[in-house]
Amino acid sequence: MPNRNSIEIDHTHCNAICNEVGSRLRFALSQEPSGLPWTLQRQLEQLRGQDQVETASIVPPAKPHR
Repeated sequence: MPNRNSIEIDHTHCNAICNEVGSRLRFALSQEPSGLPWTLQRQLEQLRGQDQVETASIVPPAKPHR
């Protein structure tokens, strides 16, 4: 029994749809990115800030050789 939501299209229409989707994807992917979303940009800035903060080392200082 076929799925009641299924749509059957012929080979010609299937190819036309695939070609159109491919064409739109090529166009969309060839565009220059518009930048990062502000939430991601904010998270990256927080990470950069954490890299600049000095943290206490858990490794004890080396003993000088005598």
